[in-house]
Amino acid sequence: MPELSNPLLRLPELPARDVGDGYDWMDELSDGWRFVPAWGLHGWDLGDWPYVIACVYSDPAEPLYGMATYTEGDIEVRAFDTAHDRNAALDEIAAWHWRHGMPVGPDDLPPEGEPLLPHHRRPFSWGRWERERGQSQGGVR
Repeated sequence: MPELSNPLLRLPELPARDVGDGYDWMDELSDGWRFVPAWGLHGWDLGDWPYVIACVYSDPAEPLYGMATYTEGDIEVRAFDTAHDRNAALDEIAAWHWRHGMPVGPDDLPPEGEPLLPHHRRPFSWGRWERERGQSQGGVR
């Protein structure tokens, strides 16, 4: 019988909640943890620094994917088997904050209970923005 393990125990340690404010906490991230400033195709703010911060951890070799949120000193950590599942959880966190105006999110955000549109989902990157912008313009730039 394979040994059971809690995936949360395999994630690298996060900074303590009492290192200072959220900016100090972000400065202390290490061991593969990185904060996520922007989300979705257009890079809407994810969080409301220094009060609300989202960060991620990725180790495809394990596979192990982590997500942590810092909310005014409270830290919640979750572990996932896939980046897709972790990003889906971050989609929901982003949507909740956008719907509650912290920070301002997409103008076309669906109401509570309806799924996000594809361009609201997944991490922001300039490469994604360029690819999808080119597709929506018929490949013309």
